[in-house]
Amino acid sequence: AYMRLKDYDRAIASYNRALEINPNCSPAYALLGNVLLFVGRVQDGIDNMEMALRTNPRDPANFFRYSTLGLALTGAADRPS
Repeated sequence: AYMRLKDYDRAIASYNRALEINPNCSPAYALLGNVLLFVGRVQDGIDNMEMALRTNPRDPANFFRYSTLGLALTGAADRPS
């Protein structure tokens, strides 16, 4: 909800809290990764998306994560160092 309300700081804090409660929650890593990518924290977003894939490699929703990760990596390659 915070992401939709454009309250990105609270969205990030909420996902981080969810991961404190359950550090194996693949959807929380993926959603945190999405928010971080959206606000421009590309490497943090990529790291969280990769963690989502590692914590649940057989999740049927992983195609979303691979798509987002692919776009993020493509964008990161285009960014100046």
